[in-house]
Amino acid sequence: FWEWCRSEVEMSRFLMHYIGGGTIFPFAILRDALTECGAEQPIRVIISDRDFLVNYADSAEDARTFGEAAQRAPVVLMLHAVSKIDARPFVLAGAQVVHVDAMTDFPRMAADLSRALFPEAA
Repeated sequence: FWEWCRSEVEMSRFLMHYIGGGTIFPFAILRDALTECGAEQPIRVIISDRDFLVNYADSAEDARTFGEAAQRAPVVLMLHAVSKIDARPFVLAGAQVVHVDAMTDFPRMAADLSRALFPEAA
């Protein structure tokens, strides 16, 4: 998907047909979105795997951007095959992490995501 998108329908179509690999997270877009959205920050859900660990560690500025996003509004990371120890920096930055050990964990993952996004309903 080559364009930044906020359309729920377009993102659903994309996610149901995409198999990724070697993705570089667009921290510059996140930085711009923090400014653009001002006081009305959206809930952000990031779906990734171990690649996100490398992306996050690549730049101190990117780590600060992520931390700012997590402090201004909920950020939920759905991470496939990432240990709790490796995910600790994201939790310390203020994000919630949903661990996905195997793709067959999808039902549990969906429930965990719902609880992360709507804790008052849990």
